[in-house]
Amino acid sequence: MAIAFDNIYLNQELEETQREIIFTLGEIAEGRSAETQHHVQRVSEYCGWLGAKLGLDDKDLESLRLAAAMHDIGKLVIPDAVLLKPATLTESERTEIRKHAHAGEDMLKFSQRSLIRIAARIAAQHHENWDGSGYPAGLAGESIDLFARITAVADVYDALSSDRVYRKALSPGAVLEYMREQRGRQFDPAIVDLLIENIDEVRELTIRRTVP
Repeated sequence: MAIAFDNIYLNQELEETQREIIFTLGEIAEGRSAETQHHVQRVSEYCGWLGAKLGLDDKDLESLRLAAAMHDIGKLVIPDAVLLKPATLTESERTEIRKHAHAGEDMLKFSQRSLIRIAARIAAQHHENWDGSGYPAGLAGESIDLFARITAVADVYDALSSDRVYRKALSPGAVLEYMREQRGRQFDPAIVDLLIENIDEVRELTIRRTVP
């Protein structure tokens, strides 16, 4: 019995350690600044919430939550001068920062672990747009991975709702207006509809996940 208990404890400890490593790397990659602290945790939470609303099973929800935490891992290769610039980016700087999608995919895609391969797809596709105007591959509609479509909505919603080095957070009304405007353009309409129709739940989720 003691050996069995020790094995259970060890497995739990390993799982918790893996989760902590994933979220820590995600936070480091996201912005390397205090202003983006906890962004990945909130995005992960929003993704889990949206996935549950879409009817994903528990296994897929856990994979989505963890994989979404690595959506911007490719930003590790982006220079601080670009990533943390407190002003509008130039065209060449925008080109530079867009490299993070391919870079993130390249970091993760050769893994034999299904979770990491899911994370590679999210990293590669979370800036693809529903209407085909996104990057890096110009994918459109359901050719974009579902987990990436969910992450795109969660990522932008949180980014617009939070202070960044180059701007203050938008008002709640302005954030919702942007999400509505981009329904069927940047975002999967069904996922945006879920967010907007249940916005009170989302805001409550935000309060619970915000760490002082």
